[in-house]
Amino acid sequence: MFLLGLDAGTTSISGVLLNAESKAVAHVISLDHNATLPADNPSLSIQDPEKLFASVQEAKTVLLREARQRGGEGSVSAIAVTGQMHGILYIDKKGQSLSPLFTWQDLRGHREHPSGSKSWFSWASEQTGYMIPPGYGYLTHVINRYEEMIPPNAVGLSTMSAYVTMKLTNEHAPTLEYSDAHSLGLFDLQTRRFDTVALEHIGISDPFVPAAVPAGTLVGKTEEGLPVYAAVGDNQAGFIGAVHGNISDIVVNVGTSAQVSACISSVPPKSHEAPDTGWIDDLEIRPFPGDRYLITGASISGGSSYRLLEKFFREICVKYANTDPGNILDQMNQIPYDRLQADLKLEVSSQFQGTRRDPKKRGAISNIGRYNLTHDYLVEGFLRGIAEEVARYYRQISPLLDDKQPHKIVGVGNAIRRNALLRTILEEKLGTSVLVSPYAEEAAYGAAFIAGLGAGIIEME
Repeated sequence: MFLLGLDAGTTSISGVLLNAESKAVAHVISLDHNATLPADNPSLSIQDPEKLFASVQEAKTVLLREARQRGGEGSVSAIAVTGQMHGILYIDKKGQSLSPLFTWQDLRGHREHPSGSKSWFSWASEQTGYMIPPGYGYLTHVINRYEEMIPPNAVGLSTMSAYVTMKLTNEHAPTLEYSDAHSLGLFDLQTRRFDTVALEHIGISDPFVPAAVPAGTLVGKTEEGLPVYAAVGDNQAGFIGAVHGNISDIVVNVGTSAQVSACISSVPPKSHEAPDTGWIDDLEIRPFPGDRYLITGASISGGSSYRLLEKFFREICVKYANTDPGNILDQMNQIPYDRLQADLKLEVSSQFQGTRRDPKKRGAISNIGRYNLTHDYLVEGFLRGIAEEVARYYRQISPLLDDKQPHKIVGVGNAIRRNALLRTILEEKLGTSVLVSPYAEEAAYGAAFIAGLGAGIIEME
């Protein structure tokens, strides 16, 4: 018996065929969807939802064929989807897309509000009492309305993963699981409903408030007759996939960005913020299947900071040696780490793209002297800066865990998988070992797991 999970990601589509009995991955597929669209506005990030869906369909076809070869007809019991969070697209009354997908990378929220005194992000947060970072769906929606980018015959909006689920089941209106709904912003954690009063404060009402349902809700069936369950957010699905359902573990994810996530049973008391807005300082509280919560600290930069340094080194080679060395990340990781002097190490703040709360914040390099402005110390400093930002989130999260639960730290993301030196520095900062997740497509694995939960044939540990 197999479960099928699909992940409609930012750059690729991945799928996992999961053995429901052993919880082992039977087959994996990954496809670049090439759905990114050109945009005149550099702050705008858009993709073609139909190209994305076509790649999802291709992945589903391959996995179903693989399942038939392994177990015969009817060997797949259920399907669920996950995908990039926060973004939105507009739909007509038949559930067809009318617009591009405005992705989570939309930066227009940092721009000046028409009042001229603050950014769109600051304005919306003041109006609603919720923090709605740039790229979150409802801030994007408000900006689209101002810029007249909402199609005139739009009857609603959807996340990408809810749109995929709707199309797979031939439904006409999206159904958003709590975690997916929460990614739009203005979602009350206690009632698990959109805060209609807060929405009205920025001029949003029906029909642009989709239905929100718990994980494991059956949405419909595919053309093959397979049950499809409501799509979960990729942060939650990736967590489940990394820990294989053992939700007492902590997940550290370093890819383009960086995240630390842990599952908790209740929302911790807050010292200075409104009770249900979902933030404690830099930590966001997100819905998690089973009436639980996922507490997440998320850095915008993460592994992209190291890419920035690699680009800097490469440009020096091109400019001064007239040669392009190509990707030199592997060479950078070969520095004599154990021989670097502690008192000469550079102090690097890796927040080169700002933070969710302060988009204008920038990185910094200090303790520069005459002997340490070298590539070795720069590499070590950048990696330690990334690790320190992760460790800071870990230190903030640890006191909030249920009964100081025993846990392992599971590492995911390409930067952790491919960079042994980063893992070493991370373990030093965290004071414990980091176990690398055995499967690269954690979010698709988590979606398959959710399908099993919905079908009643698999359980969290």
